[in-house]
Parts: sequence; C-alpha cells; structure tokens
Amino acid sequence: MRTHRGFTLIEILIVLVLIATVSSLIVIQVRDRDDAAILDQEVEAFIKKGRFAQEEMLFRNNPLGIYFTSGGYAWYEGYLVDEEDEANSRVIRKKVLWKPLNDRLLRPHQFPGGMNITLYLEAKPVVLEDELPDEIRPQVLFLPDTDALPFELLMAFRSEERRSILRYPSGTIVEKGKENGS
Repeated sequence: MRTHRGFTLIEILIVLVLIATVSSLIVIQVRDRDDAAILDQEVEAFIKKGRFAQEEMLFRNNPLGIYFTSGGYAWYEGYLVDEEDEANSRVIRKKVLWKPLNDRLLRPHQFPGGMNITLYLEAKPVVLEDELPDEIRPQVLFLPDTDALPFELLMAFRSEERRSILRYPSGTIVEKGKENGS
C-alpha cells in the first residue's frame, strides 16, 4: 500500500512568503518606472505649454499668466480696464482684469495624485493654495515687450527625484540640467 505524503504547513508558508516577496519586488519596480514616466510627461507638457504661451502672448498682445495651486495650474489672459477711484470719482485708473483661458493647449491642468510642486519666484518659495481664489493675480506672467520674469518650478512624483523647470529673463523655458539641449 502506498502512502500519500502531502505538503506540510511550513512548506506551504515558505512558498507563499517567496511568492509574496518576488511579487512585491516586481510591483515596486513597475510602479517606479510608471512614476518616472508620469513625471517625464508632466515636465514635458509644462515646458511645451510654457513655450507655446510665450509665443501666443505675442500674437494676443495681452499678458498671459499662470496661477498655481497645490494640485495644478490655470492659465489667464490679462485685459486693461478703466476703474474709478473710490475716493475721487473723477480719477480713472487702469487695472488688469484676469480672465481664464480655455484655449486648446492653455487650459487648466490638474496634477496626478502624488505630485508635489514648489514654485520659486525671485529665489523664494511661494505658498500655494489648495483652491483658486475669487480674485486671481497670476504668480507667473508672460508680458509683451519686456524681459520675462524668471521662475523655477520643482516637480516630484511620489518616490521619483525632483526635477526643475526654469524660465530665464530671455523667456527661454527649459528643464534644469538640459539648458544646452542635452
């Protein structure tokens, strides 16, 4: 008579631990590759939109601006309007009114969950709100007939290293480390 010997509980547990360990390593590697791809996509998209806005502003002959929140950004176009002085109704002042752009390329953008950004203006970090305020005054401006106002935008997605986008006074928008087209 033949006896059938099955697997012991310890043998089954060892196999399960090995399978779980290998699976978790594969998942971590795939997720890190996906994180890098998402960060690449966000950096490239912002640079392309920024370069497009630089050119578009010249055709519109109006300033363009970006307002950043902690979760994304929105594009605005500035219009000069006349405004009466509250103290003296005979005095008319010029004011810039910012209206949202819903252009095909320059529309509001939400970052994917897990994206962290830091905006630097004049080498100082800007505190970013969670929501758009009622009255918008963009943090980054694209102005006609003047040097561009420089900024630095740091982007990171989950565990990926931070990547910087720079705009120089010349108006050039590039990723830090790739200034020479490398």
